[in-house]
Amino acid sequence: MSENDPNQQMDQQSDEISLTEIIAIIWHYKLLIIILPIALALVAFGVSQFLTPSYSSTAKVYLGNFGNEMYTSADSAEEVIMSNDLLEDVIENLELSHDLPRDLRGSVSIESLSESSMLEITATHEKPERAQDIASGVITQYLDRAEPAYEDRQAIVEQLYESTFENYEQTSASLARNKEALTDIEENEELSETERDLSRSRLIDYVEMDETQLNELDQQLQDQQLELKDLHGPEVFEQATMPRSPDSPNPMLNTAIAFVIGAMVSVGLAFVLEFFKNNPIRRKHS
Repeated sequence: MSENDPNQQMDQQSDEISLTEIIAIIWHYKLLIIILPIALALVAFGVSQFLTPSYSSTAKVYLGNFGNEMYTSADSAEEVIMSNDLLEDVIENLELSHDLPRDLRGSVSIESLSESSMLEITATHEKPERAQDIASGVITQYLDRAEPAYEDRQAIVEQLYESTFENYEQTSASLARNKEALTDIEENEELSETERDLSRSRLIDYVEMDETQLNELDQQLQDQQLELKDLHGPEVFEQATMPRSPDSPNPMLNTAIAFVIGAMVSVGLAFVLEFFKNNPIRRKHS
């Protein structure tokens, strides 16, 4: 094989010519490629100044673990928050301009934070103070509904603990009486041996039953104490704050996007113009 393959030389020359043509086309239409992106960027920046700003305020609420699925399940809690009844109360309390709950629903978004019983609630509005009010109002209405369910559960566990503790004290008293009676039997010389054995056997059974029940009640008390200690209701984890800057529009981002799009369009347009320049469309004469 020769060192200078003719076919290889032709391919290299073709590539060089193609690259040269591309550079020539870009240079020929340099004004278009420069002016169009700048013009679109300026238009995007100007339009962004006249768009109505949108502010967002976010708050976080801990759902609790009091066993009521309607309020402790993230999916169910989201349904409660987005319900018409709750949103109507928010609209009424804040005297919002929204006529229907669905109008407010479009301004509220909810995100369930992974691996935690927590919801992040974000409210958007054209006024920053209103965005904060809506986020806080939604959480307030949710807590007003969830806290009674938590208090009911807490009351049930406390009543159960008190009942168990009462049974524990009664059983303790019964055990003490049976042990005392057992001691009295051993010291009672008026009883025959047969009567003493029968009474002793019966009282030993009572003592064993009381001791077994006491152990069970003691375990129940420990479990109920632990449940009361670990029982948590819904609470605000992070208060809504008033946003200082709008989320949208973003003039700088819009300007950058418009500039990139303008650059792409101008380069494409340059090649289209060059194509029709070199391949003019002629009318067919009959």
